[in-house]
Amino acid sequence: MSTSAKNEQLLKPREVAQRLRLNVATVYRRISSGELAAFRLSESGRGPLRIPERALLEQLRDTAAPAARGSGSAPLAGAVTNTTTPKETP
Repeated sequence: MSTSAKNEQLLKPREVAQRLRLNVATVYRRISSGELAAFRLSESGRGPLRIPERALLEQLRDTAAPAARGSGSAPLAGAVTNTTTPKETP
């Protein structure tokens, strides 16, 4: 195991929920679906879950990327755009 892996912070699902401003149940769903990497502390598979901090950072990066891509000049779906032409002044 590398030195950086030994020093990596392990977070509880509750801590991840607080940092992402999510419900704890949402964090567990993301773990179950594979969206968020996590592991159990015991070899029996029944120990407490921990999320490596790098997994949290990846989750933040992945959720921020679509927002950055959506910042183009096209209007949002359902957005009202100005379709009138200006009136000529006499």
